[in-house]
Amino acid sequence: MALGRKTGGRVKGTPNKREHPLKRPIREYLEAQFERKERVDEDTGKRYTASDFELDMAALEPGERIQATMRLLRFVTPEMKAVEMETTSTAETESLSERLSELAGEE
Repeated sequence: MALGRKTGGRVKGTPNKREHPLKRPIREYLEAQFERKERVDEDTGKRYTASDFELDMAALEPGERIQATMRLLRFVTPEMKAVEMETTSTAETESLSERLSELAGEE
């Protein structure tokens, strides 16, 4: 096998397994939520551009917006895992009163 040479598997350009029939319409729907569209403010008549997603987020109460943002963050940031740490001590465990007596110079 030569380095950097593909020796097996799919030929370049061959599509993956068949896509589930619902996958494409769902993806297209979700992508459309983020497309910016020209809009007109009903109160002022001013033109602006915004996506449906931006308008929906702006319509939420501050607490709901924070919750939605936190949920969305899970899709773009790595999840931190808890790290288990084990410590061992070779010194004998002394009671607090024994240690205080020792520090005070009492035997």
